[in-house]
Amino acid sequence: MKKWLIGIGIVLVVAVSCVYIFIPSSLVVSQTMLIGCNPYAAFRSMSVDSSREKWWPLHNAGGNVYRIAGRFRQQMRIEIANGDRRDTGQLYVLSQPDVDSAVLQWQCRLSMGSAPFTRVRRYREAMVIRRETGEILSRLRAFLEKKENVYGMKLHITMSKDSALVVTQWKSAVYPGTKDLYSVITKLRSYASSQQARETDPPMLHVRPNGNDGYEIMAAIPVNKRLKGSGDIFPRRFVPWKILVGEVKGGAYTAEQAMTQLRQYVEDHQYPAMALPFQALVTERDKEPDTSRWVTRVIVPVP
Repeated sequence: MKKWLIGIGIVLVVAVSCVYIFIPSSLVVSQTMLIGCNPYAAFRSMSVDSSREKWWPLHNAGGNVYRIAGRFRQQMRIEIANGDRRDTGQLYVLSQPDVDSAVLQWQCRLSMGSAPFTRVRRYREAMVIRRETGEILSRLRAFLEKKENVYGMKLHITMSKDSALVVTQWKSAVYPGTKDLYSVITKLRSYASSQQARETDPPMLHVRPNGNDGYEIMAAIPVNKRLKGSGDIFPRRFVPWKILVGEVKGGAYTAEQAMTQLRQYVEDHQYPAMALPFQALVTERDKEPDTSRWVTRVIVPVP
C-alpha cells in the first residue's frame, strides 16, 4: 500500500512538473494570414460598423464573445469575454510590398496563472481562442478579397478603345438634373448628326465640386470620326489606354458615391493622375423614370 502511495505521489510530482515545464506563466496566442487586399482599404472596411456583421461573430461555440474595444491607425484592440474572464488581443493590418496584399496578424498574451490546474484550464481556453480567431481571420479574408465589399462594386482593368469625342462644359450652382443634363447631351448628339458622325458609346459625364461656386460639369459623347467642333462644342480624343472600370445601379447619388470609391481605389493604389475620371451613362436616364434601374459605369485611366 505504501508503495502505491509513493508511486501515485511520484506521478503527481511528474505531472505537475510537466505542467510548469510545458505551460509557461504567460502564453502568446497568434495567427497570421496573407490576404489579397490593399492594407488601407482593408482596415477602412474593417472599421465600418454596418459591414462587420458579415465577418465578425458575436458568439462562438467556446462561449467567447469578441468585442472591438478601440482602433489606432491599422490596429484594433479586441476584448475577449467569457463569464467573468476578460482577455485582450490586438488585430493588426500590416502592409506588404505589393499594394494589393496585406497581412492580418492576431496576437493575444494570456496569463496562465500559478496553480497547475489553472494553467491547464487556461491552456485549453487559449487553444479555443486560437481556433476561433483563425476562423474569424478566414471569414475576414473572404470578405476583404471581394472588391464589392471594400469599394461597393466590382472593379476590373481593361483597355479603352480609340475614340473621338465631342465635348462641352459649363458651370452650375446645383448638381445637374436629368432634364438639364440631357438637353446638353441632345445638343451634342445633334451636332454630331449634322456632321454625319455616329455615336459609338454611352454619353460621358464628369462633375467636379467648385467650392462655394457650385459645380464644374463636362459632358461628352464618343463618335466614330474626328470633328472640328462648333461654338462651345469642342473635340477631344480618348486614346487607347488601360482603364479601371466599375458598374453600379441606382440614381445620381449612387453614381457619385461610386465615383468617390473609384477615386479611393486610385488613392489606395497610389496611381498617378492620368486623366479625369468619368461616368458612362449606360441607361438613357431621361427615358427611364425609375432611378433604381439606372446603370452607370465609372471609369478612370490608370498606368
